[in-house]
Amino acid sequence: MLTVALSSFSTTVLAVQLITFAIFLFGVYQMKVRRNVRGHGAVQATVTIISLATVLAVMVPSLFRAAPAAGQPIGWMYAVVLGHHLLGLVALVLMVVLVGGWLASGLKPNGCPGRPEYKRKIMRATASAWVASIVLGIVVYAAYL
Repeated sequence: MLTVALSSFSTTVLAVQLITFAIFLFGVYQMKVRRNVRGHGAVQATVTIISLATVLAVMVPSLFRAAPAAGQPIGWMYAVVLGHHLLGLVALVLMVVLVGGWLASGLKPNGCPGRPEYKRKIMRATASAWVASIVLGIVVYAAYL
């Protein structure tokens, strides 16, 4: 059985993730409304760094703490935790590729990797995976209230 103690630390991590998501939305605003490619890239680079730091410091250790003992069945909650982590990993890898490619290009407006017709699809897939991961994370958090 998955046992996780809800603490003020868990609440802090959730707050950081929601603030990071708000920053992400500001980055979307920079591109969609203001057409500020450089501002969009800078905001998304910041989001990527914050996400990478929280994943390495918090999410990876929590995955191993939540894992069922050898021989125990995997419950539905651990399946949700696993889905949360896998979607978050997909989003994080895509974020690093997109932001890393943009930084490697010298911050050029079209510096994100990929063919132009696929960039928007890659960015939408990244955002979708991240939102789904956040939603599943909130489900896990709420399950232990």
